[in-house]
Amino acid sequence: MTLNINAPKYLKRYSRILGLPSLIIIIFLFLTVYIVRYAYVNITKDVKDLKTSQKDIEVIENRIKLLKQIANSNLIQADISYIALPDKNPGPWIVSHVRKISEKYGMILEDISFTKIREETEGSNMTSMELDIELKSTSIATNQSFLLDIKKIAPIVTVKEVKIDPGSDKVTFKTTAKFNIYWSNLPVELPDLKQPLNNLSDAELKTLSEVSLLSRPIFINLDPNSPKKRNIPFN
Repeated sequence: MTLNINAPKYLKRYSRILGLPSLIIIIFLFLTVYIVRYAYVNITKDVKDLKTSQKDIEVIENRIKLLKQIANSNLIQADISYIALPDKNPGPWIVSHVRKISEKYGMILEDISFTKIREETEGSNMTSMELDIELKSTSIATNQSFLLDIKKIAPIVTVKEVKIDPGSDKVTFKTTAKFNIYWSNLPVELPDLKQPLNNLSDAELKTLSEVSLLSRPIFINLDPNSPKKRNIPFN
């Protein structure tokens, strides 16, 4: 008995039956690999971003904590730091101090002038100006008291030269003095919010403590007047 099997015929039939499922399986495997790879890349990126965000949050929280400590400190006051070294010429504030202190000790302020505006060091943001004053007093002790008080004011003043001569009446004393006053530009850029904020050193705390004790100029608030009713509106 002889069996004649047409192999190509059966292979062709089974290839038609299995071809579509095989193609679907191949496409499914390809998509699975692509999706897994894409998901892995995104998950890795998200985990990295999460770690970076947590680090940034920790830095910001530490900065906020430090700023709260500074704000609650009795030694550090932002306004006195600015007044001690303002960003504009503090001449009017200094004149107010000089007049107030001279009146306190019964001295006569005969002359006051400003000269020699210059940059402190090349490339620095600090500018200085010379203040010249002439005073008349009845004793040397009042001159000493005046000089001691002028060194305790804000904005900061440094004594450059002092000369005391007896007056022509041989009763009073004429004092001529030169001082330097200073101002500096404010920072043009703030540090990055994510940049760690270091604690103040002992030297910085000491300086701020001394600055906080300086006498501030007296500011007067002028409230606007309300409009008044006029009988003749063109007057």
